[in-house]
Parts: sequence; structure tokens; C-alpha cells
Amino acid sequence: MEVTTERKTLLDQPLFSLFKLDWDRVILLAIILLAIATRLWDLDVRSYNHDESIHTDWSWNLYTGRGYQHNPIYHGPFLYLATAATFVLFGDNDVTARLPNAFVGIILIALPWFFRKWLGRKGALVTSALLLISPVITYYSRFNRHDIYVELFVLLMALAIFKYFEERTDKWLYASAVFLALAYTTMETTFIFVAIFAIFLCGHFTIEYLRPRVNWSQFALGLFAALLGIPFFGLFVATRALGFFRQSGDEYREIPSFNLAMIFSTFSLPLLTPALFYALNPIWQRLFQQDFLTIAVFADANIILSLVNQPDIVFRVLGLTVAMILFAALLGIWWRARVWLICAALFWIPFILFFTTVLTNGAGFFSGLLGSLGYWLSQQGVARGGQPSYYYLLVQLPLYEFLPYLVGVISIFWYWFKQRTIHLLVVLGWFMWIIAYFFAIRPLLAPAAPTLADQLVPAFIALLILLAFFATYDSENPASLFASFLFTWVVGALIIFSWAGEKMPWLTVHLTMPLAFASGWAIDKLIVADWRDLFQRGAAWLAALVPLALVLLIALATNQPFQGVSIEQLGATNAFVISLVMLVGVGVAIYFISKRFSAQEFLRVTSVMAILLLTALTIRAATLAAFVNPDVAVETIIYAQGSPDVPIAMREIEELSRRLCAQTASGKNQIQCENGTIKVAYDDDSSWPFVWYLRNYRNAQYYGGSPGAPFDAPVVIVGPKNEEAIKPFLGTRYTRRQYKLIWWPLEGYKDLSLDRVWSYLTNPEERSALFTAWFYHRYKESLNAWPYVHNFSFYVRKDVANLLWSYGGTVPNQPVEDEYAKKTIQIPATRALGAQGVGNGQFNFPRNIALDAQGNLYVADSDNARVQKFDANGKFLLAWGTKSPDNVPNPPPGTFTQIWGMAVDKNGNVYVTDTWNHRIQKFDANGKFLKMWGTNGDTRGIANIDPDKFYGPRAIALDAQNNLLITDTGNKRVLKFTADGVPLAQYGGFGSEIGLFQEPVGIAVDAQGNVYVADTWNQRIQKFDANFNFIAQWQVQAWEGQAVLNKPYLAVDADGNIVISDPEQHRLIKYSSDGKVQAVWGALGSDLNSFNLPTGVAFDAKGNLYVADSGNQRILIFNKQ
Repeated sequence: MEVTTERKTLLDQPLFSLFKLDWDRVILLAIILLAIATRLWDLDVRSYNHDESIHTDWSWNLYTGRGYQHNPIYHGPFLYLATAATFVLFGDNDVTARLPNAFVGIILIALPWFFRKWLGRKGALVTSALLLISPVITYYSRFNRHDIYVELFVLLMALAIFKYFEERTDKWLYASAVFLALAYTTMETTFIFVAIFAIFLCGHFTIEYLRPRVNWSQFALGLFAALLGIPFFGLFVATRALGFFRQSGDEYREIPSFNLAMIFSTFSLPLLTPALFYALNPIWQRLFQQDFLTIAVFADANIILSLVNQPDIVFRVLGLTVAMILFAALLGIWWRARVWLICAALFWIPFILFFTTVLTNGAGFFSGLLGSLGYWLSQQGVARGGQPSYYYLLVQLPLYEFLPYLVGVISIFWYWFKQRTIHLLVVLGWFMWIIAYFFAIRPLLAPAAPTLADQLVPAFIALLILLAFFATYDSENPASLFASFLFTWVVGALIIFSWAGEKMPWLTVHLTMPLAFASGWAIDKLIVADWRDLFQRGAAWLAALVPLALVLLIALATNQPFQGVSIEQLGATNAFVISLVMLVGVGVAIYFISKRFSAQEFLRVTSVMAILLLTALTIRAATLAAFVNPDVAVETIIYAQGSPDVPIAMREIEELSRRLCAQTASGKNQIQCENGTIKVAYDDDSSWPFVWYLRNYRNAQYYGGSPGAPFDAPVVIVGPKNEEAIKPFLGTRYTRRQYKLIWWPLEGYKDLSLDRVWSYLTNPEERSALFTAWFYHRYKESLNAWPYVHNFSFYVRKDVANLLWSYGGTVPNQPVEDEYAKKTIQIPATRALGAQGVGNGQFNFPRNIALDAQGNLYVADSDNARVQKFDANGKFLLAWGTKSPDNVPNPPPGTFTQIWGMAVDKNGNVYVTDTWNHRIQKFDANGKFLKMWGTNGDTRGIANIDPDKFYGPRAIALDAQNNLLITDTGNKRVLKFTADGVPLAQYGGFGSEIGLFQEPVGIAVDAQGNVYVADTWNQRIQKFDANFNFIAQWQVQAWEGQAVLNKPYLAVDADGNIVISDPEQHRLIKYSSDGKVQAVWGALGSDLNSFNLPTGVAFDAKGNLYVADSGNQRILIFNKQ
């Protein structure tokens, strides 16, 4: 009897038998689920960054049919097309604009799975976990920027490279061409990665080609010897090169790195044409006394238009470009014609489609081909961001990516020292030459041939990167190939991005990626151990005690013991002593437990525990950066970031629109009852990010930098640059609030020196501040008084303001008459002195005045760069001073760059604040130069350092001892000097607390020696005694905005009353000595009742008031009131 078995169908199979589910995949799935959560959660909460709003606005223009034209300033077109496509699918809002970046961020975390053959199974999972918790990658995966996209394509290129090494099939060459094209259409950092990968491939090809032909050990030894005498090395290379080119091309094609190098080189050569222009310039200068093509021409984003009217340049550019394309094509066809032609189609089709915006912008092909690299070469010297060379190595990576940074760098040195001696000899030889070049050859070469010295730097950087490859690759050990690739990638990224001119926080992504891969690879090797046996021998104790020891060390470093007997000081001493005692005990315990382990086992256990501790700290840093402070300037990861105030302002606009719509149709404020129809006017000083936020407001009104009547919008947004110009159009019909538009992190790390580093290491207070900034992201500067901020003013029409702010108290339609309004009167000047011009007695923005004991008047004729002297009747007596020459570090005495302050002592000597030469000049009564002191220096709001440094000094006052009190405005402090410039004291510093300042300008001393300071941006006057002890302060309803001309001064009369100027409100305000308003007078105009930007004020011996009416080019005199 035949037995038949019933065939089972798909429905008969157990569900989980259809999947191969092991713990590797379970962990990877958990990581991906966490990635989805961390990349998509609250995507719209963070305010839009300046550049981000441009990216999304340009994408929205493409989405709405307005088109897109490639502009290399804002990188390649891929991001804009991807974002526009997302808008098509899901609509345009703050979430969907960031959605494609978040999606790519999730893919990045999954990609290490495909590298598990080389990273190891555990290493691949560790790498994915490192990318998951990375603060930088998490943050910029939730941000509409190009960096995440380009990292995706770079990783895919790396995967294609190693798949080709493994399989040797052409499909991976085709994949490389596609990924290379997409990377070039995304961001110009692709040139950096192509250079790194090309160095890796060339290094591999060189070794693999020479290995069967020479004794590699002898060659390496000869290389080391040759490096000690470079001419002999050059002769060796030349003879080898002749032999190389005589060989058949088939021998090269057998080496996979050669085939990959052909893909990268033949499709990159045409895009490298601008670099050839740069290299040809010195030769062309010698032959024809002109540049082949000035690289600065690429600073013009519309490169085609900038060249089309210059036929000779067009001929040179097109001729060389076509030659590069033809050369690349001939090289590719010589290599493998069929394969190369397929790769060419796969590369150039997406390249052309993206850069021409799907064939709608023909010029985009040329701007992509030449402008991409050309523009960024032209910006190399500009160094956007102004960051130091150690920005990544000592700031960004230690602050955020300390885990992969430490593990990755340590793993490089660990791997190097495991190599054979011959590798180390090669490394040592190269290193000696590089040191010799930078510290001996280049300094000698630079004075004679500065261009050549600069052009040799990339060559030596390439040698350094090649060094990383040669130091790690062992041709007899195939497993070393991936390690050498990782370390070449890490070293190349660290060096090139540190050398490149532009340094920005988002570029840290490109350093974090190779460090994460190198760390994953190293940790895979580290955790190979019999952990059950280790824990049975007490590894758990080590795991607990080592982190405790680290915590105790931090406590010791940040506490300041034995400083005094106050409660706080005794507490610090107790904490130090207890920590020290505990550390000794923990150290002893670690010592005895460690005896149970070999040195290697001890290092393995403690390293794993250190990594786990750093992992917890990294998760914390990522949470703070991406979710707690994503748009707050305490995070150094941000730059030109929109502040949380911007979404607040937008919510207020939306609420006002909704409430206006709720009014009856016959109401005064009738508008269409749909969101987005309220009229909002905004200027060019607040346009980004508001252009993005207001994109769907059909009645949004952009007035640029030239406001014009009528202004009837319920909401007007204006930046500091234009606020003065717009106020006359707004009149008194609007209520004003000030918000932060964009801000920047503190940059106290700049100008780092060995002395400052030593101070950080040895000064407990500075160590504590450094730890607080690193761990808590807290600084002494208040967020409400942040120094690096660009504000905007938010004006709401008074007749609708009660609708907006009623939840905070009703704002009446007719404002209650306040103290200032009650005291507003008309006081006409008795006479005016001067007119606009350059002649004697004429002025060009007179900004300050001073009077001597004889009643002679001295006028700071600021923009005429001179001092004019008049007698008590206004008769011109003399003038002195000329404009300082431009771009001269130490201009001659008697020359000025804007005078903003003056004072005359009892001996008739005249003191002048030469504001933008950052110095004080002293003259006698006849204008004879006597002395000057001061240099430019930014103390970043710290008061008690560098008394010889000024940053835009403004006002001068004299005390009873003839000492000078000077407001060092930009450094937020007051400096005290003797009459000869000897520093005596410093007061203030940045802040809003009593005794601190934000933009101190005017300063005056009363008969009792009390000092009054116009604390401008804090909108208050502070009063101090003669020793600068705080007495009182009062707020002033004045000094709104931060325009450069809004610089108020003050003067004290014989009765102790204080008069201040309010430049942008074109008025004066008089207070009693205790801050009570006595009188307010003035308005915009040119008659004797009016002012135009009044600044300096001074009283003469009779009590008459002199006012520098700078915008009207005159001095006004008021009789004693």
C-alpha cells in the first residue's frame, strides 16, 4: 500500500518558522524601534534654524511650482527635491519638513548590520547602538540639513567598496557610481570623503601591486631610509613609475582597488576642474601676469552669469572643463569600456536630473559641475564660523561625542602598536618629514612663495592620511583591510575637517560616523572574554568600584577646600576631605581585587565599565541636546539657531488671527475667517526663519529694509537694523515686545593658549566651571541676558492687542497715561550750533561734547574724524584729527575711527574715546597729542582681565581725583585709570544682576562722587558710590532695540538731577537723583523743539544743557531749567 503524506501549505506553517529570528535580529529590531521613536518624537517642537528655514522655504517653492535653482552656497539639490517630494505626499508643515531627514537617520542606524562581516556580529550591533545614542547624529537626524543624507551615501559607497572586494562582481561598481552621484548632488563634503577613500584605494593598490614584485619588508625599510633623504626616495619612485607604466593594464585590473579607484577618479575629475584653476594660477601669473581664473569668481553663486560676459575666461573655463571630461572618458574606456559606459550613465543621469531640477534649469549642470567645488574653494580663506583649528578635537567631540572619540582614537593607537616593527618605522619616517615641513620647511618657504607653501599643505595632509593606511594594513592579513579603511577614514576626517576653513557644529556628524564605526569594531574585539569566569573572580566589584573612583576624582577636582570658614567654604572643605578619604579606600579595594586578574583582564573589565559609564553620559547628552535644549544656546551643538521665542510669536499670531475672525463681520477688525489671512509685516532683518513660518499667510507683507507708509498690519515684526527707521511709521499705535530671533552658543574656548589650559587644570574654580558647562550645560550668563543673540521686536496694534494678551490681563484700547506721558513737555532750545559739512563749525554726526572750566566747548565730530573747539559764545577756535587709515593695526596718534566719548580735566587736557580703534587718546587744550593707551580685545564679558583691552569704548567721566571712568561697552564693564592711563580698577562684567552690565554706554559723576551708568540693554540706570559699591537702580522706559546708533548718554547737574538721551525715541528724559521722572521732551524733527538721534549731553558751570543732536548735525543749547 502506497503511503502518501499530505503536503503542507503556507497556512499550515507556524508563524515564527517563516522568520529566522535570532538574538542578533531581536536586538537590531529593538534598536530600530528606538531609532524610530527618537527620530520622530516631537519633530516640530524645536524652532527652525536660520539655514534650515532657507532649506525648507526653497523646498516649499519647488513644491508650490515656483521652481528651484541650484546655489552652491546652500549645497546640492538632493535635499530640496527630497523635501519637496515629502510635501507632495504628506503636506507642508514643521514635521514633514524634517521627516525625510528623520527617515534617513533611521536607515543610518540599521546600515551597520550590513557591515557585520567586517565589524563582527557584536560590533555591528554596538555601532548601531552608538549611532542611536549619538548626540550629534540624533540632533541632525531631526534637522533639515544635508549632512545626514551625505553620510547615508558615504556609508553606501563604503559598503559597495567592501562588497566588491569580497565578490568582485560588476554590480558593486555600478552601485558605487550611483552612490557617488547621489553624494555629489547632496553636499560638497563628498569631495573630502572621495579624497579619503581614494587615498585608501591607492594605498591598497600600491601595496598589492608591489607585493609580488618586490620584497615588501626590504621595500619598507628602504622607504624609511629614503625618507631620511628625500632625493633618493624621489629617484626610487621615478624608476618604479617607469616600470609601472610599461606593464599591461590587465595586471592592474586584477586588483580590486584599482577598479574602484577608476570609478571614483573618472567621475570626480570633471568636478575637480576648479581645483586645477587654483593650481594653474601661480603658473599663469608668472607667464601672463594674471590669474588663469580668479578663484574668487566662484563666490558668486550664479557662476554662469558671472562668466558669460568675459569670452576669454569662458574659453579657458570651457576648454579646461571639456579637456577634463574627455580625459576622464578616455581613461574609463581604456580601463573597461562597457562597464565604464554603464557606470557613466548611472552617474551622469542622476547628476544631470538633480542639478537641472529635472531638466528645468540648464545652468544647474554647470553650477553643479564647477560651482560646487569652486564656491567652497573660494570660501576656504573666509573660514565661515571663525572657529579655531581645534574646534572639533577640543570642543565639539569632547562635549558630545566623547565615547566614540575616546574609544576610536585609543583603538587606532592600540592597533598601530600591534603591527610589525617595519610598519612603525614607515610611520616614524613619514612623521619626521611632516613635522619637518610644518615647523621648518614651510616657515622658510612661506615668505618667498606663500602660495606654494599653502598649496603644499593638502599634499602633506594626504601623506598623513596615507600614513594611517600604511601603519595599519598588513597584506599578509586580509582582516587588516577593513581596519586600515576605518583608521584611514577616522584620521582623514579628523585632519581634513580641522584644516578646512569652515567649521560648523553640524559638520561634526562627518567625524562622528567614522569614529562610531571604529569604536564598534574595537568594542567587538574588547568584549571577547569568558565573562562568567571573570565575574566569579570578582569582576562585579571592579565594575562597581571603578566608576565610583571616577566620581570621587571629579568631586576632588571640582571642590575648592580650605578657602575660609563660611558655611559654603566649610562645606566644600568637608566634601573634599570625605571624597579624598573615600577615594583612598576605594583605591585600596581596587588594588587588592585587581590581584585576581591578569593585567589584560583588568584592563578589559575596567575598559568595559568605563564604556558603559560613558554610554550613560552620552545618552544623557543626547537627551539634553535633542529633546531638552534643542533650540537653546546653552548647547554648543547649535549655531544661528532660532530661539524658542519664534514659535511663541507664531502661536500669538495664530491666536490673534483666530480671535479677530471671531469678531462680527461689521467689526473694525474684519478679516476673512481662515487662518493665515491676518496681515503680518516683516523686514529683511527678521526674514529668516519667518519666511518659512509665514509661507501660508496670504497677507504677509515683506517690506525689506525700506519701510513705507501706511503701516496698518495688526502685527509688525522688525529686527534691530530697521527698527529706528520704522518707528516713525508706527507712531504710538503699537504695543512692543522684544523676543530673541536667533542666537549662538558661547565661544569662550576661542584663543586657547597653554596658559589658559594650565589655568583650567590648576584653578579649582575654573575646573568647576568647566565641569558644570560640560555636564550640566550651565553657564554664568543668564538666558535672558545672553550675549550672542539677534533680537526682533514684535509690534501689535493697540486696538487689537487686548484680543491677543487678554489671558494675561486686558490691554485697554486707549492706554492709560503713564508717568512719562504726564511729564512730557515742550522745551525749546535757546540756540543751535553747526550744520552738516566738513568745514570749520560744520559737523558729520557729532556724537559727544565736553566743556572745560572756561566754558569752551569741545565737540566729537565723529564721522569727520576730528575734535572741534569753540569758545563759550560758539565761536570756532580750532580743530584737530584726521581719519585713521583703513586696515592698519596701530593707526597713528591724532587719527580717529569714530569718536563717541570726550572729557576735559581740570588742567584742560582732553580725553577722547577713539571707539573703533579701541583706544583712549589724550591731548592738551590746543590739540597737541600727549598720550594714548588701549588695544582691541574681547574679554567676553569678564570684568577682571586685560585692563589694557577695549572693545568699542564709549563714554568718559572724571572723578574728584581726576581719574578716568570709561565704559568699555563691548566688554560690558567700566574701567578706571589715572590721568596717564595707569589702570586702577575694573567693574561690572556681563549680566543683568546688580553691578553687572549689558552694553554700558553713558557714564557721569555727581558732586558727591556717585557714579551713574547707562546700562543700555538692561534698560536701567545703575548708581554706585565713589568706590563703585552699588547704591540703587531704576528702569527707564527708553533705549528699546539694539541698533548701533541707539547709544544713550547721561549728565548730572549741580542739583543731582540726571538727564539722559533716548536716541531712537528722539527725546531727553530728566530724573531726580532717586530715579523719579522730572521731565520728558523732544520728538523727531529739526526745529528747536525736536531732535534726530540725540546722543551726548553735558552741563556747563551755569547749568545750561548742551546736546549733541547727531542726526541733525548740530549742537543744541538749553538754558538752565
